[in-house]
Amino acid sequence: MCAKKSLSLGLLTLLLLNLAMADPPAVHPTTGEPLIIDCLRGTPSVIDGDLSDWNLDAMIPAVLDTAEQLNAGQASWDGPDDLSGKFYMLWDDENVYMAVIVKDDTLSMNKTGVDIWNADCVEVFFATTNRVAPHAEHYQYGFNANAQKWNWDNMETSTSAEPGSLQIAAVTTADGYICEASIPYADINQLDWSVGSIIGFHPVIDDTDAADREIQMTWTSFEAHAQDLGYGYLVLSDERAVAPELGKNPSPAHKASDVARDSVLSWTPGDYAIKHHVYFGTSYEEVNSMTVPTAADLVVTAFDPGRLEFGQTYYWRVDEVNAAPDNTVFTGDIWSFTAEPYAIRVPVDIDHVTASSFGKQNAPALTVDGSGLEGMTHSATPEQMWLSNSPDLDAWLMYEFDRTEKLDQMLIWNSNTSSEPFVGWGIKDVRIEYSVDAVDWTAISDASQISRAPGSATYDTPHVIDFGAVAARYVKINILSNWGGLLPQYGVSEVQFFAVPVHARDPKPASGSADVNPNAMATWRAGREAGEHTLYVSDDLDAVVEGLAPSVTIMTNRIDLGAFDLQLDGTYYWRVDEVNDSEAVSVWAGPVWHLMTPVALIVDDFEGYGNLSPNRPFQTWIDGYGFTNPEPGNPGNGTGAGIGHDIWTITSPYYGGDLMETVSTLPGSRQSMPFYYSNTGGVASQTDRTFTEAQDWTAGGAKTLSIAFRGQPGNTGTLFVKINNVKVTYAHDPGNIAQGAWQAWNIDLGSVNTNLQNVTTLSIGVDGSGAAGMILIDDIRLYARTGELMTPVNPGTEGLAAKFTFEGNMNDSSGHGRNGTVVGTDGTVIVSDPIRGQVLSLPGGDDQYVAVGAVGISGTMPRTIACWAKAASTDIPDWTLIFGFTGKTVEDGSGGNGSHFNIGSLGGPGGVGAHVWGWEETMISDQEALTWHHYAMTYDGTTVAYFLDGMAMDSDPALSNVQDLSASGDRVHIGSRVTQTSSFPGSVDDAVIFNRALSAEEILWLAGITQPIDKPF
Repeated sequence: MCAKKSLSLGLLTLLLLNLAMADPPAVHPTTGEPLIIDCLRGTPSVIDGDLSDWNLDAMIPAVLDTAEQLNAGQASWDGPDDLSGKFYMLWDDENVYMAVIVKDDTLSMNKTGVDIWNADCVEVFFATTNRVAPHAEHYQYGFNANAQKWNWDNMETSTSAEPGSLQIAAVTTADGYICEASIPYADINQLDWSVGSIIGFHPVIDDTDAADREIQMTWTSFEAHAQDLGYGYLVLSDERAVAPELGKNPSPAHKASDVARDSVLSWTPGDYAIKHHVYFGTSYEEVNSMTVPTAADLVVTAFDPGRLEFGQTYYWRVDEVNAAPDNTVFTGDIWSFTAEPYAIRVPVDIDHVTASSFGKQNAPALTVDGSGLEGMTHSATPEQMWLSNSPDLDAWLMYEFDRTEKLDQMLIWNSNTSSEPFVGWGIKDVRIEYSVDAVDWTAISDASQISRAPGSATYDTPHVIDFGAVAARYVKINILSNWGGLLPQYGVSEVQFFAVPVHARDPKPASGSADVNPNAMATWRAGREAGEHTLYVSDDLDAVVEGLAPSVTIMTNRIDLGAFDLQLDGTYYWRVDEVNDSEAVSVWAGPVWHLMTPVALIVDDFEGYGNLSPNRPFQTWIDGYGFTNPEPGNPGNGTGAGIGHDIWTITSPYYGGDLMETVSTLPGSRQSMPFYYSNTGGVASQTDRTFTEAQDWTAGGAKTLSIAFRGQPGNTGTLFVKINNVKVTYAHDPGNIAQGAWQAWNIDLGSVNTNLQNVTTLSIGVDGSGAAGMILIDDIRLYARTGELMTPVNPGTEGLAAKFTFEGNMNDSSGHGRNGTVVGTDGTVIVSDPIRGQVLSLPGGDDQYVAVGAVGISGTMPRTIACWAKAASTDIPDWTLIFGFTGKTVEDGSGGNGSHFNIGSLGGPGGVGAHVWGWEETMISDQEALTWHHYAMTYDGTTVAYFLDGMAMDSDPALSNVQDLSASGDRVHIGSRVTQTSSFPGSVDDAVIFNRALSAEEILWLAGITQPIDKPF
């Protein structure tokens, strides 16, 4: 049966009965319609962010996309591309499922934990249907594009916590992100999850482009928690979205229009089908009642119906047939689509309509702007029509298209004011001409008189002028008389043009697409008469416009862009001219489209892996353990490699958590892949990936393979990779594998002796007898540029304002005598550390720190602060200073803009990182801060940059925060800031201050990296 997109009669009756006993739903702030959607039954095959198993065509989503739905941030919202979203819902016997598609032009998930609402986030509220006080009778969940999640409100307890049972997967898109999530009813058991139940429902989207939330958009327009003002309703339907045994994802999509006449039908098969019966016809009843298939026992999921009729609506269904012994046949849903019309609408720009004359409020543009026209019916409102001046002794209207078209018809809605039956301004006798150049004109011989409008709001019969498929760019209506016959004044309501589609259209990739693979397949809808196609492609727009760009002529409407040698990080223009020498017009020049190739090609970004099979990371990156499910599994590669955290052993710190690393990632990445290794028996640990399809690593001019990795203290061994089993060993200091910061390993592909146009395997491993440890691997990418080296530079003493090595005391070893003074008596002492030697040990608690005082730097003066630090606990109060400047120029201990510039424990984002009053960026998690790391911050007078273990975390001025430090005071502390008493529990070493912004190379030196390393792209 065909899945419904509206409330069924039975559910509607139930709804009405329930409404008699409950408060009504909220209404849409613009349409006034009740906010009610069906929740169809269905179970996604896997929560992975891929919605292809949802059958979205069968569902009506909750849509948030209007200015009236903004509860906050009206001044910050730039339209639906800035922020909007659709919430699709499913349910089964155990869970409710959510698929949320969000448009968001700038992603920012800079908050964690309970505060994720204060950045980019979606929230869903499930509630009773009662209008009660906020927080009283609802559950509130939130999640975001980083797959972070939180449960703030529930009806069992006041506890706010991360919901372990909520599954969430997220993917970023070209214009925003998609979240797919599920919640078991066991967590929302105060609501009735059964057929016909009505659940209060309120979807919300939060947005920021910078720090804190700037926009909140809600379904009702009310504040998210305002249940007292009413929520929308989710009605639990017994209608199935799609059963696993049925076919789904029809192509053409269900109810698609303008489907090409030579289309082949295809679908995704049911989970158990081995054969398929296809039924095809021109009526729903015909296909619904068919018992003899149009095509029986197909073993492929495609069917060619033959050439379709113009404008015809077709219906089809696929019955899926199970394997023996039962051979069960499952009757499929009925899908429909409409074939392309013979002619398509040709728009006319309002600036390309002229007339002999017009009144002040009756410009000729009103004849093409759709004003007053709803469907085929035109209003009787005078202000929505063209009217000439009186007298107009040589009246005319002229229309210009953007290009020459093959005109089929023109529709004219005549002047239709309520006075028309009496005055008769509508045009009557006319001479219609067309031209390709506005110089030579040809008249339409049989277009002499235009039918009169009735002068009523039910006018729905425009006059049709046939052009007979002539080539024209200009059309002129010369007006000879009107229906009144008295006043030389003329009017027209609306004019529409239709043309045979002879130009190339509907390009894929769509014009303006970004991150297009240089070897992508380009397709387009061919012009109706095309016998062959000439393509022009170049990064020179003018060359494409003028037809001087490199070109090829082909017989099909698809081509591999690799034929044009597109390079990475480029913008390219392309056009398709449709050619047929046997036609009167032999060449129809196409529009110019454009696309952008990515800066880099992604080999693996590790975003698609998770805890569920078959998307577990070790099922793609084979390790030494292998796997058994799904069958036949894989025995492993026989090495000491282990991919993913151990989430199954109860003693593991990751027990019950995530296989992938979700805390330590590259900036902007959602997760990275843990690679544990232990070399025994002379066998090097390695993980192997075999590509399903061979990859071309020369595409786009690729020159460098870049692998992002992060080690940890104590790691041993030497990194290597194998490309098609050709080994490349890490060329820099092997000890970098023990650095706890993200690094790049750039491999010159020109030095790899293998067929790079046919890469089938990639391995990553660690050499060294007895080598052991864990590294994280993130983005593996191909760049068209040659990798660069960063050579560490000793910063020396130029600009050195203070230096504390804590070799037995708190003295300044810079020579300036800016010695530190211990404040507090509970254990701020020098101790011996097994890794760092003599270090400063701080006890935490209240007011336990080292006061350095003034160092000659204040206001907006450039500066660098850097130190080594190791926390003794993850329980550190927010905004506790480790090292840096604290306090304003006024010595009143107050906060405010400019009062701090320091490294410390952060608030909203959590972890340890860079802090300036009103802005903070995490460098490392609280857990990771329990080991030694080097932290640094620089300020050059405009831009803050910050570094972890010598590596730049964010050094791009377009991304770094620009702060007003003009009020900053000259006061330095170690361990606590002046505006609060909390103190840092842990150790600090080699704390330095410079009165200049050190270079990235100098920061490397301070972090103990003295040999060249690869510079990240």
